[in-house]
Amino acid sequence: MSKAVTKEDLISNVAGRSGMSLTDTRRVLDAAFKIIPDIVTSGKTIQIKGFGTFKLVHRNERIGRNPATGQTMTLPAKDVPIFKFSKKV
Repeated sequence: MSKAVTKEDLISNVAGRSGMSLTDTRRVLDAAFKIIPDIVTSGKTIQIKGFGTFKLVHRNERIGRNPATGQTMTLPAKDVPIFKFSKKV
């Protein structure tokens, strides 16, 4: 038995708790899953009280190593999306 909860499992659980139909719940979650990355990659933060925060963090250029060869290389600066759970979770 897998410990992972699939998207369909999530839809079923949300529908059961909210009283919404599976179709409506699927539409809402699909829309949320499409909107969240768009908002975060535009540089805005999404803060859901009691759950957590989605935001974009800038990582500076740094020196890294190729694990296969051990050769050092410069890793470029980049923006990385992160999620941090609230303390309540």
